[in-house]
Amino acid sequence: MKSQRILIRNLPDDGVKKRKKIAVKPVTQLLCVLFLGIGLVFVNRPLALLAITMILISAFSLLFLPDRTLCEFSTDWMALYNQHNHQECMMIYYEDIVSWQYEWHSSVDSLILCLTDGSTESLDVYGKYRLGRLMNEHVPGKEIKSIRTKR
Repeated sequence: MKSQRILIRNLPDDGVKKRKKIAVKPVTQLLCVLFLGIGLVFVNRPLALLAITMILISAFSLLFLPDRTLCEFSTDWMALYNQHNHQECMMIYYEDIVSWQYEWHSSVDSLILCLTDGSTESLDVYGKYRLGRLMNEHVPGKEIKSIRTKR
């Protein structure tokens, strides 16, 4: 098994200029709410209070709330950044993944990876759509459907 726990600075540069990342903060959605609020201020005066609220909440979220990368996808491997030491990550090669499962819980969702050596890795995630699409793209046919998914 080639998968291992390594320092983040030792991740290989495999020639991919832009790796696909999943982060905690939904920047695209927050920017859409911000621009929608700005548009509502000028277009519809009766909804100005709602628009200002949308602007303030999205601007606060973008500027002051912390963000961190949960996982990163490359062509041959993925990196999980949920380690106790924030300088380390778990680098998992796709061929080492036996199966993966998305579990929904009321507080936080989880991605559970079963590896070829019998170990499991768990990652706290906050949405299935993008993660499921990336996992099916890189590890097709290895998803285990869970009872604990949102319906």
